Amino acid sequence: MEQNPNRNRLRVLTFFLLLLAVYPINSPTVLGILFLLTLLGMVVFKVPLKGLKLALYGNLFLVFVVVSLLILDFKNNWQTALAIFLKANTIFGLTNILILPLGVVGFARALEGFGISKKFTLLVFLSYRYIHSIKREYETMNKALACRGFEPKTDLRTYKVYGYLLGMLTLKTYLKAKEVYKAMLCRGL
Repeated sequence: MEQNPNRNRLRVLTFFLLLLAVYPINSPTVLGILFLLTLLGMVVFKVPLKGLKLALYGNLFLVFVVVSLLILDFKNNWQTALAIFLKANTIFGLTNILILPLGVVGFARALEGFGISKKFTLLVFLSYRYIHSIKREYETMNKALACRGFEPKTDLRTYKVYGYLLGMLTLKTYLKAKEVYKAMLCRGL
């Protein structure tokens, strides 16, 4: 299914304009209204649950930040904490409505349509593609650790094992990047 490039550019432009409009607002009332409008937009545009799952993961960190602010000084920070929570969730919602349906290729082509460098858009696309490859490699290595009876604990041995895991993942990523580079040279890119 070929997407309309003008519609994609309009979606990306709308997203960035709304982002620039939401970001400077600090009033919890206005942010609450914008958040409710975003929720309504998610219902109207039938955002898939997969996007909401990503927002929930982002909210885990966000809840940590908000709770930290509240613990430090509830009296002075509650409005700031509420504003941060509403602002971030409004932006998550806008991303789910406007950007995620485009997919990476549609987003990269929309950026290219704005005159952004082809090298940068290619970098966005390749980064996305290889993040999944790295994730698969990590899962394979983690499964191999589990098969060898490794159980993570809070001791020095666990930290060493995870350090080795990260080192091997970095090495494998480097080697794979080298192979991709050679393949691109062979194709004349």
